[in-house]
Amino acid sequence: MSKLRLRLLGMLLLAGLALAQAPAPTQGVPFLRLVWSRVADFNGELGSVECAEFSPDGRFIASATKYSNEIAVWRVADGARIWATEAEQEVERVAFSPDGKWLVSGSEDDLLRVFHADTGKLHMTLKHTEGIDSLRWSPDGTMLATGEETGIVRVWAMPAGTLRGQGEVVGPINELDFTSDGKFLLVVGDRTGARLFDVATMHVAKVFHVNGVAPPTAGRISPDGSLVAVGGHEGKVYVWRMADAKLVRSINYTGQKVETLAFSPDGGYLIYAGHDPHIRVVRVSDWALVHLSQPVDNAEYVTFSRNGSFVASAHQDGVVRLWVWMRGDHELNKRLHSELTKKQAEEDAANRDK
Repeated sequence: MSKLRLRLLGMLLLAGLALAQAPAPTQGVPFLRLVWSRVADFNGELGSVECAEFSPDGRFIASATKYSNEIAVWRVADGARIWATEAEQEVERVAFSPDGKWLVSGSEDDLLRVFHADTGKLHMTLKHTEGIDSLRWSPDGTMLATGEETGIVRVWAMPAGTLRGQGEVVGPINELDFTSDGKFLLVVGDRTGARLFDVATMHVAKVFHVNGVAPPTAGRISPDGSLVAVGGHEGKVYVWRMADAKLVRSINYTGQKVETLAFSPDGGYLIYAGHDPHIRVVRVSDWALVHLSQPVDNAEYVTFSRNGSFVASAHQDGVVRLWVWMRGDHELNKRLHSELTKKQAEEDAANRDK
């Protein structure tokens, strides 16, 4: 049997085994339904999309590519490409400012670029000493954190672009995340664990220890700030309690590298993906695996839209994918229609009384 046939057979067996791990979508269980796929890196299988992020209003997705070095903005409604531009080298991260005015990118040419989000016009650049592997806006948009391959983390005052402070860890900084009040910054990359920096002093306030042989690759803080989740090379996802940095759960369904993870906006679910053919949905209340997406290529990034209606994913086959986050609630539309009808009736009554 040829190597190609063996590989295809192996992929089919793995997909079948994975699908057997989780139940089919049922009432009360959310699942992912694919809406569209768009080629972002035109090298295809030889390319890769490193990141995909929603605009604050959920109407657009920005993508960053590894080999075509491109920053692009896509319209969610139909997948149309609105604008695109290139960096000199690989683009690792993109992110919209919380007010939607700016789009920033971090790349291997040591530059942070700030664009006008609506037109793609370059506003300014901020020079770094090494390639930028991660970035994150503070929730109020007044700060932007960047992480370098060499372990330097910087916090910039925005939109001025002045440096507020910096810190350092051992190893490349693969992910950053602010607490909801912007006072602390989760820094993921050090082999011994993720670190929580006090933004005011840039000193380490807490360490979430891992026992991995390689630096962790993904990390996020839950929406209510009570949990920290980190994923890594061995397929594990660690979950700690924020208050005392106590490990409360360790998940490993695949043994394959976890590249990315994200909490749903309501905090009820954690999705993660990496070097296996599925995006996995885990229920936070009991840490049960409740859904596997349809098979797709290895994922580099997953994220929710702000209102939780959609999920965007970036993949190593050069494709950006948009998914509907189906909540599994068959009565949802009926309730929403009832609430809308009630609101409209109240507005009509108020107008008549004027």
